[in-house]
Amino acid sequence: MATVLLTSCLDGNNESSLNGIGVIDYSDDFRTVAYIDDYTPVYSPVFKDLKTGDCIYFTSTYSSDDPANNGSNKYVTVTNAVVTNKIDNDGYFNSQLDTANIKPGEITALNAGLLYATQYSYTLKNYLFVGSSHEKVPADQDNTYFLEYDYSQEPQTVDGKRVYDFFLRIVKNADGKGVVGTNPFNYAFNTHGYFKTLQSKETAAGNETLNIRINYIKEFNKDTTAATWAKSQIYQTQILKETN
Repeated sequence: MATVLLTSCLDGNNESSLNGIGVIDYSDDFRTVAYIDDYTPVYSPVFKDLKTGDCIYFTSTYSSDDPANNGSNKYVTVTNAVVTNKIDNDGYFNSQLDTANIKPGEITALNAGLLYATQYSYTLKNYLFVGSSHEKVPADQDNTYFLEYDYSQEPQTVDGKRVYDFFLRIVKNADGKGVVGTNPFNYAFNTHGYFKTLQSKETAAGNETLNIRINYIKEFNKDTTAATWAKSQIYQTQILKETN
């Protein structure tokens, strides 16, 4: 799911809803803003108490009639902003891939996939946003998230596409207090620019797109010593060509 931008006319004004994932950082004039892609900062006083690197989901209203949006600022100003969720961004993104061993407390998933992607990027300020659904868990369960990969991996060929694999691991730390049911968990990983490496690799191979997928544990054997892995859909972005 990419950053959500919903537009609707309100009372004839040039207003629209601007809702989506954001990463907190500073604008060029040192205001605390939420970036909704790598180049678009959004300003609201609501963001002032957040820290750089915080990952959020927010709702807001954008008006092109607002004098603050007359082009004099290097950011978009919104009103009625509400941070509806802070997204866990303490997950581990690492190249210590070991699918043979089960981590203590590891849990299965019904599905998994990306929450954010644009035409040219899977990440927002280097954060990769991932979501998964789980049975018989409270929504506030405390987990640790891992996304593992082989740094030197060669892509798999799937339907003529070169696809890079990432392996999601979710470890339960403690039970929550919410109602137990089928619930989603959303989280983010700081990828430290790794996808630039993959893009360069694909460009060197003469390709104009990058394809990835998320592998996740669907079930364990009876004594939880081995796992059956499932795969998400394949996600594709174009590789932005550098211009001189």
